[in-house]
Formats: sequence, structure tokens, C-alpha cells
Amino acid sequence: PADAAGLRIGDLLLAVGATPLSAGEQAGAAEWEGLEANIRTLDAALAQGPTAVTVQRDGETFDVTVQPRRACGYEVQLDPSDELNARADGRRLFISTALAGFSESDDELAVILGHELAHHVLGHRPWNAAGGAARRNNDGAWRTEGGSGGAEQQADRVGLYLAARAGYDPAVAAPFWRRFGESNWRVRFPQIGHASAGARAAALEAVQREIQAKQRTGGELLP
Repeated sequence: PADAAGLRIGDLLLAVGATPLSAGEQAGAAEWEGLEANIRTLDAALAQGPTAVTVQRDGETFDVTVQPRRACGYEVQLDPSDELNARADGRRLFISTALAGFSESDDELAVILGHELAHHVLGHRPWNAAGGAARRNNDGAWRTEGGSGGAEQQADRVGLYLAARAGYDPAVAAPFWRRFGESNWRVRFPQIGHASAGARAAALEAVQREIQAKQRTGGELLP
């Protein structure tokens, strides 16, 4: 949308509609809070529809109209790290550069990100603006809806559905987890809240068969 509106890298955004954006301090340590507040202002305006943005470029000030486009409600961030890990905090998805590099295809990457996104969808990681990420056990609510298992089992199941709904191949999930288990001793055995890689692979094979049966019959891809 920014590109379609004619915005360029290096443009200074001065206002969104009639609301001026806050200027940052010119000296001192870098802070995220001011930028975050400006992003909230922009997001709130775009949620209502096409938005006028006042821009300064090369000494000139002018307005452009940004046409919003529906997209994922969560940010995805790549963490420079040698640790094979991914996580969710209720507002963002994080994947390490090592784990992204370990993935051999977009389909495998979708399995990882689908799992973390499922934690958000299922409310496992509610975001607290004051305290950051928090964990919550919602097994009771899940079972009321006919589900079973703990948070990680739920996220594996729903995450694979999310990946399939996005057009990725669910058949890669079980082989990925077996390969991951062979390469990473930490996931080869059960951990607190997490089944072993082999057990997760077997469970995901069953979910894969469910998904593929629905795809063959034209059924709705809902877990």
C-alpha cells in the first residue's frame, strides 16, 4: 500500500489525517515508545479506510492517500541467533535465523510459523501492555469446544490447519519434525509442556490425514 501510494524509503511522515505525528528526541538514547505510538496512530486511521498522510521529501511537503489492505494481524520478526527456536508473545511471532535456515522450503517454514500463530489464535499468549507477554492455560475453554490436549498439542494441530488454509503442503510437517529431532537432541525427548519430536510427528500425520480428507471432499478447513 505504501508503494502504491507513492511513498519512498526516507520519506518523513508528519501527520496522519488531521493528527500530527510525534517527533522523536534529537539527542539521547534511542527509544521505541514514541515510534510505537506513531504506528498505533497510523494503524488506527488505516483501520477505518483510505487515509491521508502528510509527507516531507527533499524539502517539500505534500499529502498522499494510502489505501489499506487486509493482512496478518501479527508481526513476524527474524531474530539473529544460532538457537533453533521460534516463539510467540501474543502480538508478534519470532523465528531465529538458525531455524529459518534449517527449514528446507516455504512449506516447512509455514509449519513453524503456523504453530506460533496458532498460539495467538488460541489465546495462549495474551499480550499485556504493561508486563509484555504472558502465558495462560486455556485447556478448559478448549475442551468446552470439543478439543483436547495441552497448549503445544493444540498449536500443532491448529497451526497445521492454518498452514494448509494458506496453501502450504501439510504433508511436510511430520518429516520436518523427525528431521528436526535427529538434528536437535533437546526436542528428541519430551520436555515440560512439549511432546518429543517423534510424538509430535506422529500426531501431525493424523492431522495431515484429516486435512487432506477435507481437501478431497471440498470440506471447510477448520480444525
